[in-house]
Amino acid sequence: MKYFLLFGGCALLAPAPLHAQKATPYKPGYVVSLAGDTVRGYVLPPTARTMGMSLRFRLQPTDPDILYPLKTVRGAGLQAGKTYRVRKLQPVVGRDTLRLLFQPLAVGSLTLYRLDYEIRNSDASALNGTRYENTFYYLEQGNNALVLVQAGSFRQVFGGLLATCAPGPVTGRFDEANLRRLVSLYNACGGSPPATRP
Repeated sequence: MKYFLLFGGCALLAPAPLHAQKATPYKPGYVVSLAGDTVRGYVLPPTARTMGMSLRFRLQPTDPDILYPLKTVRGAGLQAGKTYRVRKLQPVVGRDTLRLLFQPLAVGSLTLYRLDYEIRNSDASALNGTRYENTFYYLEQGNNALVLVQAGSFRQVFGGLLATCAPGPVTGRFDEANLRRLVSLYNACGGSPPATRP
């Protein structure tokens, strides 16, 4: 009995088979360079902590990392359907610009972006962060600067945008589904969507 317990305990402590590999967090996807070239491979999905950092990329899941600083790419995409575009916010105290990965939610002459980002003190002025938040919504119209959409002002912003094609009060809550609906309503009124690739 003593030998059985000793053998059973050793079997539990033995390492997993050598051929078993650890699952990789990298997902099939692509990176789009500033020149518009697409490099396919595996992308480490961005998180709220990494939206302002370099993109981590691999040609194959087990290859070493290739770091793409955000100032060298237009964006990235995952095979699962999420895309990210690099956009700049200004001004940032102590820096020229803040480049971040924005996720386009509704694309057209007016584009709605979602930004999942963990605010650092140095970034708060660009994000109008007066309290801790990590999900922000922005509008982009043409080549104009990004405009932060907030709960207290979204009805006024969309009221002005929709005044000529859908007059009347803007209804609904400040949530992602309603913001998508309002942007789609605006785009249906006047404007054809640009290409959806970053």
